[in-house]
Amino acid sequence: MSAEERQSEVVGPGELVDKGFATHELPVIDIIEAVAAAKDFMERIGDEPLVNLRLEEIEHGEDEDVWLVTLGYDRVVQSPMRALGINATETRRVYKTIVVDDTRGVPLAMRIRTP
Repeated sequence: MSAEERQSEVVGPGELVDKGFATHELPVIDIIEAVAAAKDFMERIGDEPLVNLRLEEIEHGEDEDVWLVTLGYDRVVQSPMRALGINATETRRVYKTIVVDDTRGVPLAMRIRTP
């Protein structure tokens, strides 16, 4: 097979045809859209205030057609000083990984991630 025949060509959104080799799917949803979908999901479920919400990590799933978007936020908790009668709070960083389908941009799962 000549070099010209081995060249890849993009034939449509998310599709890459490698002439003479296997066909590979590229993500349709880009990294920016995956982060936006994950943040929107976290804000919409609204199970607690999202103080200082930030992107911590993002990667494309190796064996799955998904984006793994890890977001972090500060959770306000009562300080151990409360046992001494001191009313104080402190923050702890909480991490959640949102699994986003890379073709539709739909959140599929949320996992608690430990630091």
